[in-house]
Amino acid sequence: MTVTPLGASCPCGGMVPVKGVTMNAVKMIQKENQLELPLFFLDEEPKTAEVIPFEPKPEWTDDEVRQLRDGLLWHSLRVLADGRAGSEIKQETMAWVMSDEVHPFSFVVCCDEVGYDPSGVREGVKSILNRLARVKAGG
Repeated sequence: MTVTPLGASCPCGGMVPVKGVTMNAVKMIQKENQLELPLFFLDEEPKTAEVIPFEPKPEWTDDEVRQLRDGLLWHSLRVLADGRAGSEIKQETMAWVMSDEVHPFSFVVCCDEVGYDPSGVREGVKSILNRLARVKAGG
């Protein structure tokens, strides 16, 4: 007994035994039905990829990192005081200010870098925000 691929003869697409068909006949049928596509058009030369020169990653100096941390801290404080800033960015910024996480650009590290006490800055932020809220409310 031999096996032939299905498709035309069986909707299930599997293999079923068929009397009188050998595996060589199956391979011939498969080869005849195989679609062949050229890799390149005959009248064109294959194109080569353009080589992009390697550029090393920029190195940050300690002073540049210090400036970035200072800028991030002051930008965040301005966002909190800016009446035009949206509530989502203010909530995100306030969460960053109140976080005690320690990583290269955390609030605690940014404050420490410029010599500020994080808890003192937090108290100052809360005080200023309370005053701004009272002014906005008219009292």
